[in-house]
Amino acid sequence: MTTPNSQQSLTLLQFTIYQCYLVAYNFFFHPLRAFPGPFIQRASPLPFFYFHVTGTQIFRTERLHTIYGPVVRIGPNHLSFTDPRAWRDIYANRPGPGGHPFELPKSDIFYRAIKSFPTSIANAGPEEHERIRGALAPGFSDAAMRKQEPVISGYVDLLIRRLEQNCDGGKNAVDIAKWFNWTTFDIMGSLVFAQSFGCLEDSKAHPWVSAVMSFVKDSSKLTGLSYLGFHTIVGVLSSVGMRYTAKYQAYVAKMLESRLAVKSERDDLFESLLQKRKEWVRLSSLCLTRRETLF
Repeated sequence: MTTPNSQQSLTLLQFTIYQCYLVAYNFFFHPLRAFPGPFIQRASPLPFFYFHVTGTQIFRTERLHTIYGPVVRIGPNHLSFTDPRAWRDIYANRPGPGGHPFELPKSDIFYRAIKSFPTSIANAGPEEHERIRGALAPGFSDAAMRKQEPVISGYVDLLIRRLEQNCDGGKNAVDIAKWFNWTTFDIMGSLVFAQSFGCLEDSKAHPWVSAVMSFVKDSSKLTGLSYLGFHTIVGVLSSVGMRYTAKYQAYVAKMLESRLAVKSERDDLFESLLQKRKEWVRLSSLCLTRRETLF
């Protein structure tokens, strides 16, 4: 007969043996064992998790490259490259089965840790990525950017004025990252929704902007948990979090409705999306009509 204490001791012993097995496998038998890196990161994913959620991972990895060279093993299943020759091998298309273009898929751990989130240009597959990129490209052309230059310049000028006011002739220190973020959101709000978030005007973050920045920080923790293999926990936490972001989603939906109500054409990023949307709708209707004709 086993007592609760003996059962707990047995469980702890089994866990310890399993962890020792993982460390031994990762260090001596893993396919990536020949790549250099610090022992603790080659043996366990926990160090990368810690550096990632604390926001220091990028600085840590940079230092490791100065020690170990252009290829560093920063996790049991994770390599970091700085050699430019690796770019084509990792990101470029290559011939696949049947001669079709093939590219390495993006890691769900970093690009789709939250499965319930809609697909974006950052995590879409090759075909959908190409479609989204094609829709966005006209808004980033040289001609389009020149038309948007007065809007962008206006916000840059406002940024300079606000910095001068808050620096007080260099007497006060300012968080420049905060002001750059506010400028970016104001510019994108104007070019996408035809209205600014007012961060620079009010010298403070809009509630929606604050929510986005908080989400970015929180999502790093979810990514870290996904990196450790706790995908179920990530799914539960993200579902709970979505309940508290409903009002911010409603705010974006209201801004989107307002932008769609603008009748005149604007030389902004959203206009190109609207034109592509109309084109996709026409193509879908045409394909549907042809299908009905065939049958």
